[in-house]
Formats: sequence, structure tokens, C-alpha cells
Amino acid sequence: MQVDNSEAPDDLFTPRSVAVIGASAEANAVTARPLRYLKAHGFRGSLFAVNPRHRRIDDVACYASVAELPERPDVAMIGVSAARLESAVADCAAAGVPLVCIFTAAVDDDTRERILAVAKRGGTRILGPNSLGFIDAHRDVVCTYSQVALLDRIPRGGLSIISQSGGLGGCLLNRAVDSGIGIARLLTPGVGLDIDVAELIEGAAISPATRAVALILESAGDGARFVRAVEKLHAAGKRLVVWRIGGSESGRAAAVSHTGALAGDERVFASLCRDLGVLQAGSQDELLEVAAACTALRPPAGKSVGIVSSSGGAAIMVADALEAARLSIPAPSAATMAKLRDTLPATASISNPLDVGAGQGPQIFRTGLAAMLSDPAFDCVVLALTMVAGEQAEQVVPEVIRSIEGASHPAAVVWPAGSLAASWRQQLRENGIAVFERPEFAASALRLLQLKPHAIATDPGAASAIAADTRSMIAGMAGVQSEWSVRRLLDLYGIQSPPETLAQTCEQAVAAARRIGFPVALKVQSPLVPHRARIGALELGLADEQAVAESYSRLLSALEPRYREKLDGILVQAMVKPEYEVFVGVVCDRAFGPVIACGRGGGQVEQEQAIEFMLPTLDPAMAASWLERREFSARIGTAGIASMADLIVRLSQLVIDLGPALVELDVNPVALVDGGSRALALDALAVIAALADTAPAPREDLPSGVAR
Repeated sequence: MQVDNSEAPDDLFTPRSVAVIGASAEANAVTARPLRYLKAHGFRGSLFAVNPRHRRIDDVACYASVAELPERPDVAMIGVSAARLESAVADCAAAGVPLVCIFTAAVDDDTRERILAVAKRGGTRILGPNSLGFIDAHRDVVCTYSQVALLDRIPRGGLSIISQSGGLGGCLLNRAVDSGIGIARLLTPGVGLDIDVAELIEGAAISPATRAVALILESAGDGARFVRAVEKLHAAGKRLVVWRIGGSESGRAAAVSHTGALAGDERVFASLCRDLGVLQAGSQDELLEVAAACTALRPPAGKSVGIVSSSGGAAIMVADALEAARLSIPAPSAATMAKLRDTLPATASISNPLDVGAGQGPQIFRTGLAAMLSDPAFDCVVLALTMVAGEQAEQVVPEVIRSIEGASHPAAVVWPAGSLAASWRQQLRENGIAVFERPEFAASALRLLQLKPHAIATDPGAASAIAADTRSMIAGMAGVQSEWSVRRLLDLYGIQSPPETLAQTCEQAVAAARRIGFPVALKVQSPLVPHRARIGALELGLADEQAVAESYSRLLSALEPRYREKLDGILVQAMVKPEYEVFVGVVCDRAFGPVIACGRGGGQVEQEQAIEFMLPTLDPAMAASWLERREFSARIGTAGIASMADLIVRLSQLVIDLGPALVELDVNPVALVDGGSRALALDALAVIAALADTAPAPREDLPSGVAR
């Protein structure tokens, strides 16, 4: 076989020749489908089958091996057993096949490593294993065994679907076609051994046909690479909507720190999505409708929405959804109000929403829409239809299309009716109009389109000059670390705390309090007591020497013997009156590595919604920008944002220097004082690497509570 790389395809998913290795002549076999589907959908390139037992399959020439093919295929679809897979990939690599798409599912780790090595040596890329293949609707390429290819036609459009679950990807494509949504591509990476989700997103960024991506995701894989891929997609003016399935909660149950307990894969991912400007859909329906709308709907300039409806109830429903998404519904301008009063019937409710009334003909819809679409008070207009069907729909829909096509404002249609509206919704979509069956999905799309994605630090930075000292310090610190132990780490990085001393005796505690100045707090220091409040292992506001002495005795006598065995001492700490309390922590995420948590501190850390996550950064401006977008930023002010940004940068350097040795960290609360210009760590807790596998005590010994 002659190898000619001069005729390489435009990219891996636009082949001009396809071979099916392991093709079957049995009509019901999975490996009989790809040839049949490619032919049925009008593939215009060369087709080959590879199976030594046949001469022809489905009227396609069949060859005994890849080496015997008359030309090098651009894509080889492999559907052989796991035992024969390595040999099949090696044959393709030897022949210079650019892409192999592996259907085979039950492939063990050793086999995966071998086929990846073989493919890399030959310059062959792998989609799979356990991939359903791919579809390029614009090129009539249907390289799949999914029965979604039984569809008579796949309409061409701007929506690309990337799905780690091949089955769900096929379902989404089927629903899209039924709804009249045009498709650019369907891509299923399977296990992502070589070509992963991030690379497919990067490909969508440069795909001329793709205008938006609907992603069904199980795992982000390399989190930093995923972030960079999304940023490339956005830089190309395209949007990503993701439906994440299988978010893990296992990490939360085993976590010792608040950060670990509050994180979990899903919370970290959701927080980063918000900063990236990615909408995380809550269902397959939302994923489809919002992503499809992003291919048709121009981004609104702002959050002001005008509503036109044929039903008061529909208008209220849409208004509720828009307000819940924090979009605004201002009144029309005086000029628009006057125009509407002059031209609409007296039964119309002239305001925003504008209710033209049920049963109206095309002229009324045209007049109402035109007035709202030209009003500078609005950035976008939503038309809410209800039971507009039959002859009325036949008259109204063409006017709606004409009105929206020529409008200066972007517009969308919400039409929640059932089968009587289905064909009309499809007609609107085929004319490039964003259509929703549920108003909350319209609100999601409008919110997404006016979001501005923010930069995320995917390159954490270099280790500092004191990294070796830091690693040396923690050499004997495996497991849960008490506040006093963590203090030494924080001190190295200039993270301040109130005046404090560790006391081993009552006399030392009293002397320390006298030096520090009253009032003081006393805190039991033991790795077995990471959270002290709920078991009475701390006392606050001690105003004199007698109070300190009595408190010291009470704390010791109240401790169970098992806690006393690992008692570092009792910390004497100056009382601080915070102007605002902030929580900061670190946890290691499976996909994104170390992430920093931040939110309202003290007792409010128990409110999970108050905590957001970011990747470590050594850029104070990036940290400050991130803080400014948090809800609590207005309360801590400019000075508080600056001091917290400085603390996040210092903590990020600690994270970089320690690497995977730092499993979890809480600094809670951080007290902002002096008008927010100083940030003081009032308490701290850390988990060093060994605790990743074994906890230091049974769960009842690790009561959850506010670390103070």
C-alpha cells in the first residue's frame, strides 16, 4: 500500500477515506453498521472493509489486512476484540493512518498503554477506546455505530456535541434533530486515552462550522488543560454549555478540614465554570436548548429584556424566570408606549411585559414586536407564545421570522405548547431563531451570553527560594496538624496571626497572657482535635490572670485521656475583634489539583453557598479581580480586597512549594482589621499527605464544627 500524506484531510474528523477494521457481514452486528451508515448518509469518499473472511461486505470491497488496502485511509474504525486490538492499531500506525477510532470497550490499562505507545511511534491519533465515533454533518461523515445514524438526515448547523458518554451523546443528537436544531459535529472521546475532551474543545474553537458546544462531561481530566481549551473556545467567539454527570461526593465524607468537606469535585468544577463563563446545565433539556440558542442568538449588550406575549400568564412566567436569573425588565420608553397605544387594540396590556392578547392576527404581533425590538430601553426581546396553532400560527410565524430577522436587538421565542407547536418551533429554528420550550432555559441562555469570561491562572508559578526549607519542615508532620504546627508554615510565608504563645503548664499560660495583654483565648492544641468548638476545647475572652488559670485547668480536666496522649499544649492567643471574617482554605481536586477556597468566615463557613474556589495565583491583580466578583467584596472594601489578595498570593506560594504534600488546609477565620488593611489568621488546620489514606482517629473523634 502506498502512503501519501500530501492528501491529508483538513482535520482528523473530515476524512476522505474510511476503513472499518473488523467489519461484519452479519446484518445485526454492531460492526456491520458503520459502512451502512456512511453509505446511507451520502459519504462521498472511499470506503473499505478489513476482514480476512470476506471479499465484499455490504457492497464494499473487503481486504484481509490494512497493509493490503489500495490507499491509506484517513480514518480506521476499529471494532475488534481487546485481544486483537494492539495488532490492529499497530497495522494502522505502520500504514500511516492519521486517526483510529476504537469502538472496543473492555480494554485493560496495560493494553491501553501499549496501543498508545504503538500509535505515537507511527504518528497515529486515537479516539477511544469505548468511543461511538464521530459525525460531521457538513461533510456527510457518519463514522459511528450508534443507531442515531438511523435518522434519515442530520440537518447542518452550528451546534457541536462533545460527549464522554457516547450513548447520551447520541440521545442529545437525536433530540436536536427532532427539534430542528442544526448540527456541526458529534464527537465521542470514550476514555480519552489520546484525544481527550480538552483537545476536542480546542478543535471546536477552530472549526468553521461550530458556533457553540454542548458538552456532556463525566470528568474534566487534566483540569488546567480543560481551562485553557475553554479559554481558546471563548477567544474564538464561541460558547460552551456543559452538563456534568456523576459529580463525586466521596471526598466530602472523608475530609477533615472544612475546605475538604465543602469542596467535592462538583463544587470546585461549578465555581471554576462560573469564572470561565461556562453555563453548567442541570439537565439534558437545558443543555440542548441553551447551547442551540448560542448558535442563533446574538449576545445582548446588557441585561435589560423586553417581553411580548399573547398571554398574561405566559408573560408572568417569562418575567419570573428572567428576574430569577438577575436580568432586568424595565418599562418601555415613553415613545414606545405612545406608539403602542396608538396602534394596538384597547384590550392589549401596554407595559413590559407587553400582552397583545390571545387570538391576535399577524398585524398585531408585527406591530408589538417591531416597537419593542426598536426600543433602546431593551438589550433583548423575548416573545412568549402559548396556544398559537393552526391557521393562526400559519399567519403569525412568518411575521415573527421577518420581524426578528431585521431587528437591531437580538430576540428569542419561548413557546411551551406541545405537539401543536412542534413543527412551528422547528420552522423558527430552521430560520436561525432561538426557541425555548421552558422560560428558565431562555433566562439561562441570556445570562450566559452577556457574561464576560475571566482569566484563570492555569500556570501556578515557580517554587520560591524557601521551598526546600518548607519541605524540610513538614518532613515529620504526616497527618492532621494542630493550629500551632500550621502556624510555623504560615509564618514562613508572612501570613500574620495575633500575638500568641504555646503553654505547657498553667504558669506558662498565665505568664503568656500577661505578656500578650488581656483579654486572651485559650485553645487546646492536638492533632486529634481539629475542630474544638463543639467539644469545649477552647475558651474565649479571658479577662485576667485568674480567669486564665481557671480556664487552663478546666480545659485539661475536660479532655478525654486519648486526646491528652497527643497534646501539644494549650495556645494562649490575643483576642481580636474582627471587622469582617473571611474563610480561606486549600484542597486538592482530582482534576484541577490544589484549589484555594474563599468566602465568608467564622460560623458562616458552614453555609456551603458562601464558599467559592479558584486556582492558585501569584498575581495579586488576578486575586483581587477574583475577590471583587464575590458577594462579600462590597463589605470588605478596597482595603480588605487588597489585603486578602496578598494573603491568597502568599498562600498560593505555599501551595506551590509544598505540592501534593498539602492535602487540606483551613485558615478560618481570617480577621480583617484596621479598616480591612490587615488580615490576621485567627485559626488554622492542615492535613499533610499521609492522611490521604488513613485518618488519625475514628469519625466520632473528629467532630465537625467551626475552627476557632
